[in-house]
Amino acid sequence: MDLIKVIEEQTVFAFTGKINVLQKNNNQYRGAIWQKDGFIVQAHMGPLRGKKALLRIVFDDLETPDHFSFMVEPEVVALDESSFQLSYEDFYRELQRIYNSYQKNKKLRPSDDLRLAVSGDFILSGPELSSQEYDVLCAISDNGQVAALYADSPLYDFEITNILVHLRKKKAIKVVK
Repeated sequence: MDLIKVIEEQTVFAFTGKINVLQKNNNQYRGAIWQKDGFIVQAHMGPLRGKKALLRIVFDDLETPDHFSFMVEPEVVALDESSFQLSYEDFYRELQRIYNSYQKNKKLRPSDDLRLAVSGDFILSGPELSSQEYDVLCAISDNGQVAALYADSPLYDFEITNILVHLRKKKAIKVVK
């Protein structure tokens, strides 16, 4: 059963607990999604937490449907474990909106092993930046590894990809070997 149907089914029953995400071939634990009274309230997968982790799990399931299995486990979900609250309808609307952008930008995402640097010339005389572009430039200056940039940013992957494309067009960043 796919994840979206599992979440919908648990929402109907006002489920409280977690949906464990297991790798299908060896049942290795990969992450989890927590629901409280049918609302999605938390997710994690690897280093990702919150909505970003939720969407990563869903996107991975949509792209490789036979990769994960899901185990529903009732448990008490404390209020301090909640980082957001989404009804199934809100979750589904946001998923539809974001998935289209995700699909378009997936092929533009740079390789995780690339290292980026901020262009000194851009700092001296470049055009103005949006606040998100500035935040990404700061993250690049802290750690230019593409994998770390995507993992550590609170932005969705497709948003980071869009920003990197804009920064590259503005000649604000360069690839370092």
